[in-house]
Amino acid sequence: MEKELPYDDKKTYPTCISGSGASPDEECGGPAHFNQLKDQWGVKCYQIMYTFLEAITDENNHDKSIVQVVNHHELRQAIYWINVDKYRRRQVNIYLKYYANKDDRWRDAFDEVIFL
Repeated sequence: MEKELPYDDKKTYPTCISGSGASPDEECGGPAHFNQLKDQWGVKCYQIMYTFLEAITDENNHDKSIVQVVNHHELRQAIYWINVDKYRRRQVNIYLKYYANKDDRWRDAFDEVIFL
């Protein structure tokens, strides 16, 4: 905490004013392992995305669903790691506002993280 500001009744509290990147998952093995996974997935993500693009543009796959031509779980993992350094402060504040207003939609924040 850097400083305490006066209460503003026009704002919803709590409010996120800054942040960066994603926090390590509870079960990831700690920050060092998280960074190791991040490095490993760095190149692998783009290989998976390349395979995905090849599969959906292949004329032999035109009558198949995406899950029939690519590993869906691996694709979701790649999307997670590609976006891991992004921080969406506005989205965080939307969920905090839901929480402050006792609106159960704040729980969707967990779904977004878990199922991305």
